[in-house]
Amino acid sequence: MLELQVEISFPGFTLSVSETWPAKGSVALFGPSGAGKSTLLRIIAGLERSAAGQVRFNGTCWQDSHTRTFIPPPQRRAVLVFQDSRLFPHLNVIRNLHYGMTRRRGQEGPDWEHVISSFQLHDLLDRRTESLSGGEKQRVALGRALLAAPRLLLLDEPMSALDTDRRDQLLPELARLCDQFAIPVICVTHSELELRELGAEAMKMVQGKIVSRAWQDRTQQDTTGPAKSLGDVSEHGVWLAARFVGIAQGGLVECQLGDETVFARRSTGSCTIAEKPGSQIRVGFDPRAVVLARDPPSGVFSYGRIKANLISVDESRGQQGQLLCLSVNGELFTMEMSGDVLRPSLPTVGEPLYLILSQPAVTNGIAETGGAD
Repeated sequence: MLELQVEISFPGFTLSVSETWPAKGSVALFGPSGAGKSTLLRIIAGLERSAAGQVRFNGTCWQDSHTRTFIPPPQRRAVLVFQDSRLFPHLNVIRNLHYGMTRRRGQEGPDWEHVISSFQLHDLLDRRTESLSGGEKQRVALGRALLAAPRLLLLDEPMSALDTDRRDQLLPELARLCDQFAIPVICVTHSELELRELGAEAMKMVQGKIVSRAWQDRTQQDTTGPAKSLGDVSEHGVWLAARFVGIAQGGLVECQLGDETVFARRSTGSCTIAEKPGSQIRVGFDPRAVVLARDPPSGVFSYGRIKANLISVDESRGQQGQLLCLSVNGELFTMEMSGDVLRPSLPTVGEPLYLILSQPAVTNGIAETGGAD
């Protein structure tokens, strides 16, 4: 069994989960962005040491704030696959995969050839990670995770970067390997296909709590969520000018965009600048990890918000929905808003909007110095 009695607080948000799940099969977490799904995975993986309460797996205590017990991530072998893959940029694909093998610690798990074949990695082995597409990186990350022979596999929207055909090919292989080697899975997903393919039990999270166990609830707008939610957006990365404020808890960089605060992780290989308040830096974010809201939300965990003005809406250019032109401190950029079930209506031109970040932004002005993201 996986036993969770955990709580962690951030400004304006508290996650509190008390659950017992079988350490077999799959559990799917779904819910609005900022509900705490990724944070819960981080706690289970051992990446949130400050979380209060207890995490137990198959009778072994992984974390207990009362007794000050804390088993580090390598010993837990609860392998977390992030949305952005987190491959080592200084290693090519084959060496990234070999790193997974070094973490097996003699445990039985999927063998090399099986993983390479299942995730169609043969043609990628000699490639540098920076030359890979988003979908290729995600396939490598999944392969590396399985080669580590995890006790527990934690997946944060693992198929989000894959096209439909590739996802349809890989999902059955992932499900089969996890079933063959009895690897339990906890997966954050918004896809009913992933839920069904993994045979997962659905758990809906809202504002840091498990509120239901019915996948059908995904289509119901959350009355407890951010006011006037508009839905998710897609497109490419966006970079904006910001000011350096300081280093926050966990090593994140605190930045100021206008009157709003965002938190960012340091990008590998970024240039070194003087870490002085007021220093100008560039901050980038993935629009796919953004929720738009007309009103500043409360009670929802995020890595900050960005206030923007809506300049125009083009309903003909978006592939999945409307293409929004936005302005932040005079910088213009476009983002596509998808047809999300949470969206009650389109925004109007001239209306201020808030971009709520569900994962850290990235800075390119401060050098990587270590620390948690």
